[in-house]
Amino acid sequence: SNYYKQLESDGFNVMKGAILGLPIIGGIIVGVARDNLGKLEPLLAELRQTVDYKVTLNRVVGVAYSNINEMHKALDDAINALTYMSTQWHDLDSQYSGVH
Repeated sequence: SNYYKQLESDGFNVMKGAILGLPIIGGIIVGVARDNLGKLEPLLAELRQTVDYKVTLNRVVGVAYSNINEMHKALDDAINALTYMSTQWHDLDSQYSGVH
């Protein structure tokens, strides 16, 4: 989409130059926060305007961090559900083994 092109050409390049190791942080922001681009857009615009990159960067990373936490929670829930299902199947298996 146009947004991603804009993000790459403007904000992403500014951010890459702002702090060492930023491409990784940028990767997290772009990769994880797809559903939250509305929140990121004004932050990236602010990043382009402000002299104090670090303050704004911390805010952007904060948004990405909360998204990562949400993602981890979702993954944990999914893993728990799969573990539960696996246990159920194993129990059924044991019961049938007893029958045969």
